[in-house]
Amino acid sequence: MVPVKVSQIRKKTFSKCKSLKSVILPQMLTEIGKKAFKKCSSLSSIELPPKLCSIGKSAFYGCFSLESINIPDMCIFIGDQAFGRCAKLTYFSIGTSYAYSSEGGILYNKDKTRLLAYPTATGEIHLADGLKGIEAYALAETAVTAVSIPEGVTSINANAFENCVELKSVSIPSTVTSIGAWAFAGCKSLENIPLPAGLSQLGVSAFRSCAIKSIVLPEGLKTIDSGAFSYCTGLGSLDIPSSVFEIGASVVYMCNALTHFAIADTDGWYMTDDEFNWRAKNRGTEIDVSSVAVADFAAINGRFIKAYLYKNEAET
Repeated sequence: MVPVKVSQIRKKTFSKCKSLKSVILPQMLTEIGKKAFKKCSSLSSIELPPKLCSIGKSAFYGCFSLESINIPDMCIFIGDQAFGRCAKLTYFSIGTSYAYSSEGGILYNKDKTRLLAYPTATGEIHLADGLKGIEAYALAETAVTAVSIPEGVTSINANAFENCVELKSVSIPSTVTSIGAWAFAGCKSLENIPLPAGLSQLGVSAFRSCAIKSIVLPEGLKTIDSGAFSYCTGLGSLDIPSSVFEIGASVVYMCNALTHFAIADTDGWYMTDDEFNWRAKNRGTEIDVSSVAVADFAAINGRFIKAYLYKNEAET
């Protein structure tokens, strides 16, 4: 039992207490800090008190025995991966919360337009209609093998499917415009992923260390951020469409099978080794991208692995 006057459980307080099976929290508790119960692998029962307002990042990450949890009505913040790798967590009990809702073991925002956590996702899944966004870490490290994302979703946010090592198939709707940083990184079974025509941005390391062998980037894509396809060791070719005007550093770094890398519109490109200047499109050196070899972008000692490329939007 935690003392009755405690209002905050600080970060990592019970982290890796692998023999902890249950805990009684004080009624005055308002905050559970980051990683407070992380990897308490035997924890099967916990009742969150009514005045709890905040559950920190990774607070219950790796609590493999936890099967259900209540979200108090006053809770207004749940951090990324708060319930990550809780493989048995099939039920979120939510009362009259104005911030959250739940159905079928999935945690949503109140109006069910944003998927926040789906810790028990496994096999082939079809996400519910009405969604507009898949939030950070929502399905990360789950046993999902195939996922169908409904029309209406506009964003797949950072780390959403990171390290889903069994994921082989993803259906992304035409409404998606951005795929966030590390969204599919570490999906080592993912060999092919059709990208929608409306996609405008690929985030940092979005497909890092995937099994992708080929991919078609849609015309209309504007930004490919750093490391987007790095360590995709089976990727054989990559064509950059003419709509792209920002290419981050190390986009195809360590893509050892890459034999073809081409930028459709070769005019007006500038290079800088400074990310700030890249974002600001400032102080770059003009570069003839048509003369750059694949190895300059992909090899471990490539000349341009740290180079950020951009075109001034006024010129595109």
